[in-house]
Amino acid sequence: MPFAEAAGVTHCESEGTSYTFNAVGCPFPPQQYVGGGLDGLKISSLPDPARTIVFLDAAVSHGYSEKWHIGGKANVCFADGHVVFMDAPGALEGSAYRWAP
Repeated sequence: MPFAEAAGVTHCESEGTSYTFNAVGCPFPPQQYVGGGLDGLKISSLPDPARTIVFLDAAVSHGYSEKWHIGGKANVCFADGHVVFMDAPGALEGSAYRWAP
């Protein structure tokens, strides 16, 4: 049992909850906050909205999703509006997902 729960505090009360929005690009190394995100762009300008990440559960982008979700997965919302409960989307060249147009 996590320490916070053992102390009578819920995980949400001890850790909070939030999402990471794609305003500056990929939050994962080696491309951490390199710019080129979606800030100020229209969805209609995106070449592949079904693969472009708009926001995701911050737990996965900060490496502590095991505390929130079984298996380390998290919710990821794409520019076309669909959401997937998945492993952290890749930051490496050749990834199936996009952080910038």
